Amino acid sequence: MASPMPPKTIKKNSSPKRRPPQGARRVDITPRRRTVPSVEELFTKAFHLSPYPIGITDLETGRCLEVNDACLDLFGVQRDDVIGQPALMPRIWPEAQERSRLIDRVKSDGTVRNLEIAVRSKCGAIRQVLISVDLIGLGGKHYLVTIGHDITERKQAEEALRQSEERWQLAATGTTDGIWDWDVTGHAVFLSPRWKQVRGYREDEIGAEEVEWSSRIHPEDFSRVMATIRSYFNKEIPTFECEYRTRRKDGTYYWVNDRGIAVWDAQGQVIRMVGSETDITERKQAEVERQKFVSLAEQSLEFIGMCNLDFKPFYVNEAGRRLVGLDSLEQACAAHVKDYFFPEDQSRILGEFFPSVLRQGNGEIVVRFRHFKTGEALWMIYNVFQVMDENGQVAGYATVSRDITERKRAEEELRQLNETLEQRVVERMAELRRSNERLRAEIVERNAVELSLFKSEERLQSMLDHSPNLIFVKDLQGRYLDANTQFQQTFHLTRADIIGKTDHDIFPPEQAAIYRANDLKVIAAGRSLQFEEMAVQDDGLHTSIVWKFPLRQLDGALYAICGIVTDITERRRAEEALRWNQRELQESRAQLQALASLLLRAQDSERQRIARDLHDDFSQRLAAVTLDVAALERNPPLMPELLSNALEPVREELAQLANDFRQLAHRLHPSLLKHAGLQAALEEFVQHAMQRTGLQITLKVNNVPDSLPPDLTMCLFRICQESLQNVAKHAKATDVLVKLSGSSRIIGLSVTDNGTGFDVQDKSSHQKGMGLISMQERLRLLNGCLNIHSRAANGTKVCAWIPFREKKL
Repeated sequence: MASPMPPKTIKKNSSPKRRPPQGARRVDITPRRRTVPSVEELFTKAFHLSPYPIGITDLETGRCLEVNDACLDLFGVQRDDVIGQPALMPRIWPEAQERSRLIDRVKSDGTVRNLEIAVRSKCGAIRQVLISVDLIGLGGKHYLVTIGHDITERKQAEEALRQSEERWQLAATGTTDGIWDWDVTGHAVFLSPRWKQVRGYREDEIGAEEVEWSSRIHPEDFSRVMATIRSYFNKEIPTFECEYRTRRKDGTYYWVNDRGIAVWDAQGQVIRMVGSETDITERKQAEVERQKFVSLAEQSLEFIGMCNLDFKPFYVNEAGRRLVGLDSLEQACAAHVKDYFFPEDQSRILGEFFPSVLRQGNGEIVVRFRHFKTGEALWMIYNVFQVMDENGQVAGYATVSRDITERKRAEEELRQLNETLEQRVVERMAELRRSNERLRAEIVERNAVELSLFKSEERLQSMLDHSPNLIFVKDLQGRYLDANTQFQQTFHLTRADIIGKTDHDIFPPEQAAIYRANDLKVIAAGRSLQFEEMAVQDDGLHTSIVWKFPLRQLDGALYAICGIVTDITERRRAEEALRWNQRELQESRAQLQALASLLLRAQDSERQRIARDLHDDFSQRLAAVTLDVAALERNPPLMPELLSNALEPVREELAQLANDFRQLAHRLHPSLLKHAGLQAALEEFVQHAMQRTGLQITLKVNNVPDSLPPDLTMCLFRICQESLQNVAKHAKATDVLVKLSGSSRIIGLSVTDNGTGFDVQDKSSHQKGMGLISMQERLRLLNGCLNIHSRAANGTKVCAWIPFREKKL
């Protein structure tokens, strides 16, 4: 820029001292004949009308003989106060020694010329006066004739000028701005040392020619700068201010903001212009980075917004405005931050959450946003962090928030489905809930990592490096310009391995060709596009949604493309797991329906068997006993001792009937199980089974508590009963081992035979009866489990376990 010329220093001119002749100059004023009276009158009139203070005083006494009006005005006194009075002279001198030195000098030299002194007026004010004093003799006495000139205003102006010069010199040397002073008519320019220093020059390396400034303007900015100067000179614009690039000594350019003010002559021509320039390179770079940030934010699908410390928004990206139903940035900025939330959430957000962010620097919460048009609730992961100003002070807040409304709806639907099914398939739904909780935790963790911070270049880089997404920037030839930390870690590359390389240098040829083809589509379209791309990682092939969008320079020219990669592999796997769980639930429902049908048929079959036993066996035997008793009644023995013999067969038959009835009741529900416990009931049942089937059955009991819940003992008894019945019917075994054992957390029962065995995987054989299914359902109701180990010709082992924790008194 043009550099300012320093103001010229005003030098005090003093006339050379003229030494008068030795001795006092004597003027003879002896009265003469009045030949020209008009001259004396003129002299007297000139004495009193002179604008310069004049006084005549006695040398020895200091008594004032005559003063003119200008002298009276200077000291602020009346004529009667001073004429003939000797006391005034000491009072007008602030320093008495000054008058003594003046008297001595006059006595020595006879005259004093242009001496600057300080005098005091009647009111006490100090005035600066330039005096000349002559010594005259009259009538044998000596008098002083003093003529003065009040230079107080001139001295004040000189002091003000000196202070102004000092301030200007301090400003020129102390400011960080470059100062310039342009002599427009002389085509010369003064450039301050700071102006030269910021360009890398020494003081003596740049002259005062006008071209020293203009030749360093960037060629692309030269015409614009000259046009701005012409407009200012022609008074088309009120001030001169222009931003442009100027060249340093090393050939590099930097941005400056040049401001100046001109001086016009009477003809309207500019004769001088003074101004300063400020280095704004950092601000310009920040504007470029800020434009990159805005471009990235506008392409993002997340809600991105910023507000000041008063919670007034000043930026909301397009995706965020569209999400909450706002049509423009003006509408978004007109609302208060609390207006984005429902009333019941506002106090928690403003009173608790934001103070926590102010203390900790950032925070995250799941909360509902309010749709401004429909009032719909939008569930969001609301991530907020501080925004700092250039001084490192908190200037406001920023947020990168994610819409999880669909996920919330899916969670609600899943919860309702869980409640509907958990009564019938408790163990299935428990596993599904655990799976869903793990999936939810993984999603929340991944989403939390995906949220990032914004801060010009550092904030943007921090956001890229902390994002769980893979983010990269390529030039138009496909060479990588940047890639965030997640990209480097995913593919085990360093920044040096990536920058300047293409996809063909990093990825397999097939993948690289697809990536490049998608890049070219974005370049051709000039807008953001979404693709589904695949890449091989450590744990296999991953599928990702990739948003690619163009980056533009300030002039709108496209110079690079940016990509944001969201890995959806886990989501695809979760969807597949959910579909598998739903198929499992459907199969479980079908099994429950089949079990219910089998139970009904089993109940009918059991009732028919009992009715058949009662009718065909017990009823017939009771009828026979009845006939025997009736026969004895009709033909009783004649002798009493013969009656006992006659009744013996009846008694034996009735005893056998009672025993058979007891066995039937025992099979339906063993009373010994209730009164003596599981071990005693199993011992009795094993004895009866050996008698009934001829099998060699061994019972082993180990660490079984004395007191067990009734439902647990009944379950294990029925499993043992069903297992031994299956051995007797199907296994063709000779030996059976029944083991009942307990521990601090579980009760177990196993039945092992040496029979023929069967194929456990053949489910068609299971469906012929309900024995195995009934055992599984009994155990399921007690959160137990059933395992069957069997191989053809190697026997079968049935194992049942039920959780149990003995209560301690």
